[in-house]
Amino acid sequence: MKSRTKAWSLIAIILVSCIVMAYVDAVIRPNYAVKSVIKMLLFLTLPIGYALMGGGVPFR
Repeated sequence: MKSRTKAWSLIAIILVSCIVMAYVDAVIRPNYAVKSVIKMLLFLTLPIGYALMGGGVPFR
């Protein structure tokens, strides 16, 4: 049960990142370099931070 909760938490983080990226793309409309930095921050640091804080990522 705990691994299922971890999986849903990771899915929620990625889903929120996608929503934030869609907002940035549609409303703010930054240039390519800024958009790339935002993507790196959202899609790399949030899951890595989750893995460090939560004790790993469930791959099973």
